[in-house]
Amino acid sequence: KHEGNIKFRRWVNEYKTSYILCDSNAEKTEIVEIIIRKVQNQHPPGRFLCRREGRSTYRDINDGEWVLAGALKAEARTKQCLRDGAQMVRSEHNVPQKRHCR
Repeated sequence: KHEGNIKFRRWVNEYKTSYILCDSNAEKTEIVEIIIRKVQNQHPPGRFLCRREGRSTYRDINDGEWVLAGALKAEARTKQCLRDGAQMVRSEHNVPQKRHCR
C-alpha cells in the first residue's frame, strides 16, 4: 500500500467515531474538511487520485492512468471511508441504527 493511503486511513480512523456519532451535518462536513486539509498540507502535498475511465480503443496507453480527482470526488471518498464500519461503531457505543423517514 502507498504511504499516502496509509496516512489517509489513519486520519480517517482517528475521526471515524466522532463522525459517526455526531448529529449535525455541519460537524460532519468540518471533519471531512479537516482530513482533506491534512492530506493537502503534507510536504510534498498529498493528492486524491482516481483511474481515468477507459473510453477508447483496446490497449490505449492512457486507459487506467491515475489522474487528479476533483474536490467533490475527494470529499465523497473521505465521507465513504468515514462511514465504513458505522454499524460496528454505533453498536460499540450503544447508539441505535439511524432510520430515514420517507
